[in-house]
Amino acid sequence: MAKKIFPFPLWFMILITFIPTYMIFSDETQDQSFADASTLIDERNYTGALQILIKIKDSSPEIKHVIANCYTKNEVWEEAAKYYDQAISTEYVLSDYTTYHLAKCYQLLEDYEKSVRYYQLFVNHYPESPHFSEAKFQIAVIHQKQANHHKALQFFTDLANEKGGSYIREATFEMAGIYEELQDWQKAKTLYDKLISKNTSDSIALASLNQREKSVLK
Repeated sequence: MAKKIFPFPLWFMILITFIPTYMIFSDETQDQSFADASTLIDERNYTGALQILIKIKDSSPEIKHVIANCYTKNEVWEEAAKYYDQAISTEYVLSDYTTYHLAKCYQLLEDYEKSVRYYQLFVNHYPESPHFSEAKFQIAVIHQKQANHHKALQFFTDLANEKGGSYIREATFEMAGIYEELQDWQKAKTLYDKLISKNTSDSIALASLNQREKSVLK
């Protein structure tokens, strides 16, 4: 199960903490425009906020990030991806978040090549991020979706063996499913048994029990 992403209002509060007004806006008109957009965002009127934000003459990654988040809230993934891409910078303190969400946008757009590229970029550069394990999990999911079982197993195995990791059970379950697809019933059964023995009551254990019973009949 994927980790939750911060609700947007909290995202916005984090973001504006790093945006000194004097660094972004060159005059009071733009300053007021951003304030008006902020009010609309607080009211969850993202379309109205976007109408203001895209007119602000500013090319900083901070403002691009705000615009991208508004498009994300409206589920306009292509536009969100465009602005997240513009918000990636080695000098931007929240570049890890923009990289992660850019990968997520491409995944939702089913552009899996770009999605994997940016998830991998994220994994390579931000190992301390709270989204680190999820990014690895999503890379594995994409490889699995494309029937690239070898690469998917590499990532799932890494996550399943991650000490104290948050995706151990999910990764193990997906590995078992891949071995079923490969008709390696013994490995699949072993992994399902492992999941059931660790926890007999959660949804993954119940799904494992169901799949194990099916695999026994094959």
